[in-house]
Formats: sequence, C-alpha cells, structure tokens
Amino acid sequence: MNTTTKNRDIEKYYVKQTPIEFINDNSISANAFRMMMHIMADSDNYKIYLKNLANRMNVNYRSAQRYMKELENEDYVYKKRVNGIWYYYVFFKKLNPDKIVIGGNN
Repeated sequence: MNTTTKNRDIEKYYVKQTPIEFINDNSISANAFRMMMHIMADSDNYKIYLKNLANRMNVNYRSAQRYMKELENEDYVYKKRVNGIWYYYVFFKKLNPDKIVIGGNN
C-alpha cells in the first residue's frame, strides 16, 4: 500500500514528494533508504516482489531481506501474513504499531 502522490516534471520522469522527516532519519542505512526510494518510485498499482527488488538494486536476496527488515524495525513497513502469503505495507511516515488496522484486523 502506498499513499504518496506522484507528479510528473517537465521531462516526464516521476517525481515524489518525499517527507523531510524521512530524508533526515539517520536510523536507517543508506541501502534501506535506497530500497524505500525504489519502492516509492513505482506505480501505486505495481506489485513489488523482494526478489525483483533485489535484482533492481543489484544486491542478493538476503541483503534485500535485511533492508526490508530494517525498514520494518524502524516502523516504515508493516508486514502481515494472509493465506500463507506475506504482504508488506510501506509508508514514508513512521507507523504507530498499536494503532494499525488493515482490512478490519489488528
């Protein structure tokens, strides 16, 4: 899930409105930051698979898992298992885990 807005600049590239709080957050590594930028640069309707993301970042799958876990630990990602499949909900703002409600389930 991605609630950020997309704008196009004059050269027809996607431009994101990245919150300054996220840019200034030194609690995540440069690679986790880069992963977030890859995720947020994609269309809202685009399904992101960790293996494909690892290939795009030119890192191995284990590294991609570590970066995603880092984003999850810093409350930028919420992970939920539905019917045996893990879903990642990614946000630019840190979440309050006590108040997450997705699909009517806590």
